[in-house]
Amino acid sequence: MSNFANIRLPADRLIDPFLKVLVDKLALSNPKWVFSTNKDSHKTAIGFKYNDSASNPPEGFSYTRTIIVREEGEMLGQISVDSGYRRNSYKPLYEIKSWRIETVRGGQNVTRTEKLDIAARKVKKSFIRMDHSEFLAKAIDTVDTHMRNCLRNLRHTVGSRALVKDLVYLQKWAYCTVRGLPVPDAINKQIIETFDSEQFEKAMGEYELAFEFEVLCADRKTIVIAEKDGQYIFRDEHDVIMALEYASLPQTWQERIAVLQLMEDNELVRDVGYRYNDKHFMIVT
Repeated sequence: MSNFANIRLPADRLIDPFLKVLVDKLALSNPKWVFSTNKDSHKTAIGFKYNDSASNPPEGFSYTRTIIVREEGEMLGQISVDSGYRRNSYKPLYEIKSWRIETVRGGQNVTRTEKLDIAARKVKKSFIRMDHSEFLAKAIDTVDTHMRNCLRNLRHTVGSRALVKDLVYLQKWAYCTVRGLPVPDAINKQIIETFDSEQFEKAMGEYELAFEFEVLCADRKTIVIAEKDGQYIFRDEHDVIMALEYASLPQTWQERIAVLQLMEDNELVRDVGYRYNDKHFMIVT
């Protein structure tokens, strides 16, 4: 239940009364912002702990103490209500979280205040959409991190020798094969069953896929490209940030992106590239 179209909560959720004052103020002054929540749910308002008049929500409802703010799908930050020790007593605090807020004393990009006006100013200062440079820097870091994890997972089965039942058997088999000696039947049978299996074929294919893509990355034959507001942002060969519509991209890039759009998130395709999500890619150039 909200008077603002840009506050979008589940039907059974209300904003904690202490937090609602701030959210309503921001929703009124920033109509392009969309306010939503996660699974956060509480049966009492945080102010109830401090003898506030508001306590339990209406029957069938629960309170959320965390609000996520987005504009055009881009997450600007998070507003929540917490408690802190002030002047010999615990009091409710506004908590504003944004990557633009400098981390101090382990705060992890968070600032806190009791004052409504101060909280509103902090939000206004910090909740600003990223420009192309900021957007691309974050996209490159995110895509590269998840791509490395993907490669690690693809190499894992072969790298960990998970399908090799007996390393001694494997060494004995290799020793006999290299020296032209007869391989004991039991060893030969197990080795052939292992390496001729569909499981091992799949695992080796994944290992080789990861290895090949890692070589392409090392040879600078890949590029991170991400979509923002209908344009694809990337750095060209002169390290200049470019923003082009899909139709203006090189034809081969369009084809690679089109293939990756059909894939699942966190999927790597040979000679095409890696998909982090439907807007962030690392493609083969």
